[in-house]
Amino acid sequence: MDHWVDAERLATKAAELCEAGRFEEAERSLQAAIEIDGEQPEWHHQMGIILHVTSRHREAVASFDRASELSPSTTQFLEAAAAACGATGDHAAAASRLERLARLDRDNPTRWAQLIEAQAASGHHDEAEASFYLAEMQCEGPHAAVLTAIGGSLAVRGVHPRAIWCFQEAIRLDPAFALAHRRLAEVHALTGDLSKALTTYERFIDANAVDPETALSWAGLLVEAGRLRQGGEVARRVLDADPVNAHAHFVLGEIAMRRGHFEQAAQTLQLVRRLDRDHVQGTRSLARCLIHLGQIGDARRLLSRAVKASERSDGRPADLMELGGLLVDGGMPEEAASVFERAVAAEESVDLAALRLLAKARYLAGDIDGGRAISRRVLRRDPGCVASLANLARASLKVGQLAESSGWLRRGLAAHPEDEGLRGLRWRLGVARAARVLKRLVGAS
Repeated sequence: MDHWVDAERLATKAAELCEAGRFEEAERSLQAAIEIDGEQPEWHHQMGIILHVTSRHREAVASFDRASELSPSTTQFLEAAAAACGATGDHAAAASRLERLARLDRDNPTRWAQLIEAQAASGHHDEAEASFYLAEMQCEGPHAAVLTAIGGSLAVRGVHPRAIWCFQEAIRLDPAFALAHRRLAEVHALTGDLSKALTTYERFIDANAVDPETALSWAGLLVEAGRLRQGGEVARRVLDADPVNAHAHFVLGEIAMRRGHFEQAAQTLQLVRRLDRDHVQGTRSLARCLIHLGQIGDARRLLSRAVKASERSDGRPADLMELGGLLVDGGMPEEAASVFERAVAAEESVDLAALRLLAKARYLAGDIDGGRAISRRVLRRDPGCVASLANLARASLKVGQLAESSGWLRRGLAAHPEDEGLRGLRWRLGVARAARVLKRLVGAS
């Protein structure tokens, strides 16, 4: 009995230490309590919270899972485990826990929306669609959160008209549901209709009190549209209420970069990294600034971390393409080729621009055969692609295959007779041929 009293005292002390922000001491105290009595689910849950707050997300998952094992019907423990899985980038693991949560809380549309989001984030869009139909049956009709979640899955797959319909229907059902407005604006922006995207935000903001996330999404879109002053004003209003909001500082860093103030942008983006080490966009933008400022070594260190982070999660093809471009600019072509390959593999319909960038990265990395294979793949879809024809001519020339290089050049000049790059290559081919003839003559003599 005394041991149990000791455990209770240690757990209570841990809670007090936690409230005071003394997490290391709280962890020690709570661990001592658990060693005495490991059958209290609330203590494992509290340990998970401490680990989650201190960014030890994988350990947090184990603690939350243990709490759930001890109390299988407590939805709070499953939800915490799913959130911790999401923080590690393991969306499939999050989905498995959210599936159990949805079974426990069948008529709660929020649970189904969380499940659909996790399944879509892990690339399991068919499962997300199946969950959508199950949610409609279990919740007896459509709900804004569920429609918005499946709309996000459709948008990622490029099924934009259906995604837009889902978001619009969600807004009809719940006009104050901010996420539906935000997602609708994002799809409009993705399809190149910035005017509709901005109008979507403005109508919503005129009629509703706006949360910081929605405000900053709007600010980012204003920046994208070139309305830098207005975007900065929105971000600063968020900072007035929350001075340590990392994403608001990120928006201001982006604005400084667009204005050409790279040193100021770098300082702001370094602050973003201090506030949120996991801010992916902040890390990439800081790397871009450092490359522009000539601080290549620092940029490469950041980019190496970004590559590792991208490997732990299923990044969107667009994000991978951006990262690959930065790796090329930072002089890391082998890493760029690997990232571009993942982006190409993740796309249902492979974009030619992505293939061209992959070919470029392979050539820069010294993988001539790999680059040529991708260039030929591009030409099968775009026979007149001048970049691919030039790259193939250049690659053949580099390995001494002059006849093959000549063939690619003839094909390229037939389609693009005025192209300066191809004409320059023709001169280099002539020099290479002359050098080969001269070498033969010298050898014969």
